[in-house]
This record gives sequence, structure tokens and C-alpha cells, in this order.
Amino acid sequence: LLVVAKEWREGIWDGLGFSYSYTHTEAEDANPMTSSIAQSSYTRYGTSDPNRPPSATSDYEVRHRHALNLYYARKFFGDNETKVNIFAQHRSGLPFSYTFANSRTGTLDNDFGYNVSSYSGRQATSNALLYVPTANDPLVTYGAGFDQARFQTFLANSGLSKYAGKIAPRNAFRQADVTTIDLRITQEVPAFFPNGAKLEVYMDIENLGNLINDNWGVLEQYDFHRSVPVVNVSCVAAGGGAVGCGAPGARYLVTGTGVNGAFQEPVKAFRREQSLWQIKFGAKYKF
Repeated sequence: LLVVAKEWREGIWDGLGFSYSYTHTEAEDANPMTSSIAQSSYTRYGTSDPNRPPSATSDYEVRHRHALNLYYARKFFGDNETKVNIFAQHRSGLPFSYTFANSRTGTLDNDFGYNVSSYSGRQATSNALLYVPTANDPLVTYGAGFDQARFQTFLANSGLSKYAGKIAPRNAFRQADVTTIDLRITQEVPAFFPNGAKLEVYMDIENLGNLINDNWGVLEQYDFHRSVPVVNVSCVAAGGGAVGCGAPGARYLVTGTGVNGAFQEPVKAFRREQSLWQIKFGAKYKF
């Protein structure tokens, strides 16, 4: 944590001040405990083995956060203070995971050796972390209509290709950074009772940047629990018949989420309601 602050109390800068802080966080956990009950906390996160989950970047980690508070306060009208306060912050986006879109039989994720309920929010039905095939992976076969070249291009562009031949770790990827600016203006005026009372009126503008430009102050984030589905998977024997993934010689059968099993790139992060600007007026009676 780094904090720098300065306030001027004389001369032409009298009443001006600022504070700046920077926070760096590196946090890991094995299970992020995303729910209030044991059963759903056991399953509702991206994993390749819920019984022995390895440590990974925490769901709640904000790697970098910069915050600036700039203010100016003067009494232009008698003993009544006028104050302008600007608060700006820039932070890293939250981490997310790539998973299979559907890796279950019935209502259970059981194609990878465990039987747990499936849930990954609005995005998909599987919690199973994505196995990333190599270009000519002997463990993988593809369904009809699946565009392998397009799939490999996506793996390269997304950064998944660095995990080729492995399971992509939980929270190995990060959403876009977020920058927001808020503004508050307050003005004191005399009140009549009791003696020395003040009426303070104020205006808050939350997400000022988005008020100025629709593309500023935007928060784009995946739904809980921020697992992003890529392809469907099941397992087949060398001869092509369906088998459990634990069967000797079983191969992954990968199909796309598009029409007739075509490869379709994953859904983009959703624009959240926090991206909207709002203006609030209020008053406070001080005595």
C-alpha cells in the first residue's frame, strides 16, 4: 500500500488538497467459497478436481488499484463553505476461467471422474476447466462440422495456447481494467434555527466519465462465477462408441456450441449496470 497526500492552507492554493493511494494484491485460494452452503461452495467454481483443488488466483483479487481524491474548499460567501470533490479510481479487471460449455451426463459433471452438480451462471452448465488440445492432439477427436483451424486461432488469440496439452488453470485470465470518476459539489447556506445552523446542499455525479462519453466508465464483467465456456466435450472409444472418460483408451470428443456442433467463440463479458451514470441531489441540515 502506497499513500501520498498534500493539502494547501495559505496563498492562492488555500483550500486545495489531494490524496493518492496505490494497492497491489496477489491472493490465492484453493476454493473461493462462492456460496453460503457447503454443497454449492463445493461445486460453483472452475475446477478439474473439486476434491483436491490446487491453489490459484483468488476470485476476489484486484491486482492493481489506483485511487485519487482531489478536493477544493473555500468560503466565498461569508462563513459558508463551497467544496468540490473529485474521486477517480483505476483498477485491474477481475480474473476469470475458461471451462467446457457442457461436460455432463444428466445433471452431473461426471465425465472427469467426479460427480458434482453443474452450475456456471448465465454462461454454461459445466464447472470443468478446459483441457486445451494441441494442434494434432492424440487425446482429442472433433465432431462433424467443427472448424479446427478457427478453434486453434481462438486458442492463440485468447492466450489459451500456452496451456496446450494441459488443463487451463482457474482464473488464469483477466477481464478489462475499469476506470471511474465521481464528482460531488456541496454548498453551505445559513439556516435560521438554532443559531449557527447550516443547510448543506449537494450534487453527486456518479460515473462522470460515462455521462460525458458512453464508452467511458464501462464495467464489462462475466456473471458469477466468471467461468467462460468454450466447447462441449464427451468421451469416445478408439472405435467411436461413447464411453466414460476414465475408460482405457478413451478420447475426448470435442464439439462446438454453434449450430450442428460448429465452433463458436465464447460469449463476451456483459456490460454491468454499474456502467450507467447517475446524478443525485440532496440536502443536510447541520446544527
